[in-house]
Amino acid sequence: TNGNGNFSALDINPDYSIGGAFFDGNYNLVFERDTDVAGVVEVFVQTYPTLGDLMGDTNGNGNFSALDINPDYSIGGAFFDGNYNLVFERDTDVAGVVEVFVQTYPTLGDLMGDTNGNGNFSALDINPDYSITGAFFDGTDYNLIFERDDDVAGVVEVFVQTYPTLGDLMGDTNGNGNFSVLDINPDYSIVGAFDLSSAGGSGTGGGASPPTGAVPEPPMGWLLFTGLGLFGLSKTLQRRRTD
Repeated sequence: TNGNGNFSALDINPDYSIGGAFFDGNYNLVFERDTDVAGVVEVFVQTYPTLGDLMGDTNGNGNFSALDINPDYSIGGAFFDGNYNLVFERDTDVAGVVEVFVQTYPTLGDLMGDTNGNGNFSALDINPDYSITGAFFDGTDYNLIFERDDDVAGVVEVFVQTYPTLGDLMGDTNGNGNFSVLDINPDYSIVGAFDLSSAGGSGTGGGASPPTGAVPEPPMGWLLFTGLGLFGLSKTLQRRRTD
């Protein structure tokens, strides 16, 4: 209810998908390469000063991150709570294997350089029919958005889980969740969310252009809105889940 939406002028490189979005005073999109390719940089962060700039693809600055993602995982979301956090989800559901990892950086520069990060696995055990498709901090609670991997007629597709603290999200405790009445166009998927009340930082961007092709791989390292969803161009590209 009471939602307004528009298409953005963004034209995404077909080798990349949006893996997350976060607001830190600027509007940021996290792009991830759809396939793991040796020697090719996988993560690109594009920063816009206003939502209008993001929608019009104007005044944006971006850089590749030094992150080298474990090929079994993909970025499922990003959020800013004073720190910069990336949520990684395992691409395939494997019995007895932990699926969710959250990596935290004190600054955007640290995220870009993959320095001073701390990460832990979460106790979340995700329904194999769903994937994490967004994460946001609303100034009070931590929220994860789950979307059904396949479009099924008559089946609710979107679930939002809310935790009062980051510790609760990591331990999967004290969470409350509900299904949304959203019925997503089967040609689209949710790929991020941000909440404007989470502002407090001043994200910075560089001067590079959005991903356009192969770039030398940096050193290996380890390893996201009020209800504003950014929708990707391809469900199959956004997640590489194969179960």
